[in-house]
Amino acid sequence: MKAGFIGLGNMGLPMARNLAKAGLLDCVWNRTAATREQAAVELGVAVAADLGELAERVDLALICVSADRDLLEVIDALTTGLKPGTLVIDHSTVAAATARTAAEKVAAKGGEFLDVPVSGGVEGARNGSLAMMAGGSAQALERAMPALQAMGSRILHLGPVGAGQATKAVNQILCAGINQAVTEALGFGAAQGLDLDKVIEVVASGAAGNWFLDRRGPTMIRDRFDPGFRLALHHKDLGICLAMARDLGHPLPLAERTWQDYALLMEQGHGDEDISALYRLKRPAASPGPAPQKSPFELIGGEATVRALVDRFYRFMNELPEVREIRKMHAADLSGAKDKLYKFLTGWLGGPDLFVQEFGPVRLRMRHFPFPIGVRERDQWVLCMRKALDDTAMDAELKERIYAALAQTATHMINAEP
Repeated sequence: MKAGFIGLGNMGLPMARNLAKAGLLDCVWNRTAATREQAAVELGVAVAADLGELAERVDLALICVSADRDLLEVIDALTTGLKPGTLVIDHSTVAAATARTAAEKVAAKGGEFLDVPVSGGVEGARNGSLAMMAGGSAQALERAMPALQAMGSRILHLGPVGAGQATKAVNQILCAGINQAVTEALGFGAAQGLDLDKVIEVVASGAAGNWFLDRRGPTMIRDRFDPGFRLALHHKDLGICLAMARDLGHPLPLAERTWQDYALLMEQGHGDEDISALYRLKRPAASPGPAPQKSPFELIGGEATVRALVDRFYRFMNELPEVREIRKMHAADLSGAKDKLYKFLTGWLGGPDLFVQEFGPVRLRMRHFPFPIGVRERDQWVLCMRKALDDTAMDAELKERIYAALAQTATHMINAEP
């Protein structure tokens, strides 16, 4: 079996190393030329000139990239040289629907596809001890086992294509919950002045013990967040989980909270740190850490500016003939509607009312939005908000960010449940 590996990042490179140790790796490819050249020298394998050539050289193509779009771009390029019978395995974390689309593209060229996302972090990739969740045919999985066994210690067949990614989504939600529990508990211990090394030692030996507490607890309490699993990637994965959950009509409040916490940490510049950087939000205020950043509410001038923004919104709503639908909605109780919009904006921007929400294109619950919204009302609402922002004095870049995020938030609210 001749294998080619695509995507030589924090996870992909150590996985490729284990394939090379097993004598299975023929060639590699990575988007960054310097990375692929360096890896090829280290591993003693060829560099494919492009993905079509890689597909022509190998019986097995393995992929580990960051996002759904990246995967489909790789698949499209691979299929230009894919031979009938070639097996393509994706180790990325993507939506189950994306895995099925990739499988269809591979099948159209006579190949077979498995979605085999992994868990175990960089340590597992280095040690060849990854847990692997496989979706696809049992026959294809049997063919792939020599390569998978070189990289993983537990490999399970979960069902047809997409089942691996669906299981990985379960895994990522569990990771979010464990992260929340461990960081919150250790923050609570710190607030009591406890010796956290001793706390971790005794708690880890009991019913609350877990891998994350054992491996990340001692580093997070020392403000060390070297990436094992990058926070920005988990944020991306939880976005996939939340999208799947919305399609199912199944709420994931803990995953959504973690996704929001990560967004705040990314805004503060911590996206490339380990997910244990969540501890930054859980430790006592007196603990070392970055100074709190001003909320957008404060940056734009606080209550006075938001009140002016609301007044301008309603002025344009009353003046523009093309927004009659939302004008009718507000006609019965104009003062009440203005108050709702003010509360929505101050809460959304991190102001003192309603709730504190990190700045970004987040999906808000319907009860916080000022009125029911459909496509036509959304477009009219966004038009009035655009004009109101243009007519309000504030930093131009911040204005554009607020507009883009509000527009996306309004889009998310279409047909949302209360």
